[in-house]
Amino acid sequence: MMTGASILIVDDEQIARENLEFILRKEGYDTTAVDSGLTALEELEKREFDLVLTDLRMAGEDGLHLIKRLRSLPHHPVCLLMTAYGSVETAVEAMRAGAADYLTKPLNLEEVDHKVALHLRARRLESENRELRDLADRKTAKGGPLDAIVGRSAGMAEI
Repeated sequence: MMTGASILIVDDEQIARENLEFILRKEGYDTTAVDSGLTALEELEKREFDLVLTDLRMAGEDGLHLIKRLRSLPHHPVCLLMTAYGSVETAVEAMRAGAADYLTKPLNLEEVDHKVALHLRARRLESENRELRDLADRKTAKGGPLDAIVGRSAGMAEI
């Protein structure tokens, strides 16, 4: 689990929002819950979130449209889509829009917790990998601290 990770919950059903918020806070996540895609976009203007858990069907900005808009953010969060109207077509459309995963309602809260932890862990590993690659590139760049020993000395050139 990525304790302290920030999660934005977007669902127009109050009970669903409250249940998700309760479960995820209990697991140590920093949660914010809103009732619409429009309000979610307002929250995302105020701060970054690591993960967005959004319902598919909501008045105004639906979950798919929200996910598509989130993909354009510089630090786009991992997006998980929830729906009571599950079908293969909807799942494919969600993945094409940029959802990392797809959950069907009624939600199994253990499954939600597992998928949230899984996707946050994957995001953290991707970020660490990117940072290590950048560090390695800087260390081995021409004129960098390792430049003198990485195959450029006269002895190494002969080999």
